[in-house]
Amino acid sequence: MTVIDKLRNYWQAEQFDQLAGSYSSDALLDIYVPAGRMQYRGTQSIIAFWRLDFGRPRQFRFLHWREHPTTWGSVIETSVLDEPTGEYFRWVNLVFVVDDRIIHHVVYCTGAWTSTAAQLWEPDLDIEARSLISAGQTVPAT
Repeated sequence: MTVIDKLRNYWQAEQFDQLAGSYSSDALLDIYVPAGRMQYRGTQSIIAFWRLDFGRPRQFRFLHWREHPTTWGSVIETSVLDEPTGEYFRWVNLVFVVDDRIIHHVVYCTGAWTSTAAQLWEPDLDIEARSLISAGQTVPAT
């Protein structure tokens, strides 16, 4: 099983502690979200992030996984549903691998999608996004 297979299996099973062997000891997790950027260096910090942000009670459910292998690792498209809120997110992951260990993992998160837009990608799911965008609310300019 490749390191990318392990990443997928452990994410989907919510076995985040098992990911420790998949990242190099000085790996960098670099996450871009609409509101900013987060960085975690080292296996312990990375595993703590996955466990805290994606373990229970957050209850993200992975819906979609499409891998595009490259010479340096993989580009992975994922989508997740935050079950408590019903919000739908899509990510692009750039996973850089050396000697079957992840050395750099970049996550680009699109933010929450509207229900209508999410249904285009996941037509078989009942997605009710409760974000400010889907609720038709606006944030006042400052």
